[in-house]
Amino acid sequence: DSAGNISAPIDVLVTVDTELALTPVIAGLSDTGKLADGITNDSTPIIEGTGKPGDEITVTSPMGEVMTVVADATGHWQVTPTLALPEGGPHIFTLSARDAAGNVATTTLPVTIDTQAPTPPAGVLDPASDSGITGDSITNDNTPAISGTGNPGDTITVTSPMGEVMTTL
Repeated sequence: DSAGNISAPIDVLVTVDTELALTPVIAGLSDTGKLADGITNDSTPIIEGTGKPGDEITVTSPMGEVMTVVADATGHWQVTPTLALPEGGPHIFTLSARDAAGNVATTTLPVTIDTQAPTPPAGVLDPASDSGITGDSITNDNTPAISGTGNPGDTITVTSPMGEVMTTL
């Protein structure tokens, strides 16, 4: 003070927080097909992720819908858009997180909507197993080869008349 008196020192506890994580994904229930590939047949997919407890998460869908949620005690959060995304994509979700210290993190999540069934595969008796008239699907080979075509990336399952299931990727 002005008389030269000095007060006793005090301790001030300060937490410096400069980190913020934002890890969005399509939630398991909405992630159809191959896990974590960004493709789903759910046109209103659940978007979820993790951050720090109490983080305010804002998710803006490509349709312009803004969803805000607070991360729970474990840092988990999730939102579900009510406006359906159209077929195709990728549709880009924009996400931001703000923590109590004011740190902001942003990221994007591309999502492709695929609700169309694949083209049915075409299968025939392989010519090498066709013992009758070519193309008549009659053979005397009791372990005939079946060949055909499908869509790239499809899993083709062939079931014999005896119930044997054969799968190829």
